Amino acid sequence: MPCCWRSTTDQDTLLLALHPSAKDVLGPRNIAFLTGPDHKALRKSFLALFTRRALSVYVVKQDALICEHLQQWVAAQGGSVQTFGAACEIRPWVQRMNAMTSQEVFA
Repeated sequence: MPCCWRSTTDQDTLLLALHPSAKDVLGPRNIAFLTGPDHKALRKSFLALFTRRALSVYVVKQDALICEHLQQWVAAQGGSVQTFGAACEIRPWVQRMNAMTSQEVFA
């Protein structure tokens, strides 16, 4: 979803400009649409997800999932380094890997 930041007349204020249907898709209580104390409280509730300890857990899980997917990609190309160099469409592989990462790492 494309977005951009635009400044207002107040040099210390930035507004997020999203696609018109973003509120329908994400919901009106999404952090992107909250301001003031509500936004601050929700943002604060996310802090535990981004501590060094939490991030170190995510990295280990992501590394394992990525290695697993790379092994599957090599196997699908014939299972050898010689055949792995052949051109192929990787978008479906990457989409599945991204979906699996989101489901497994952040579950």
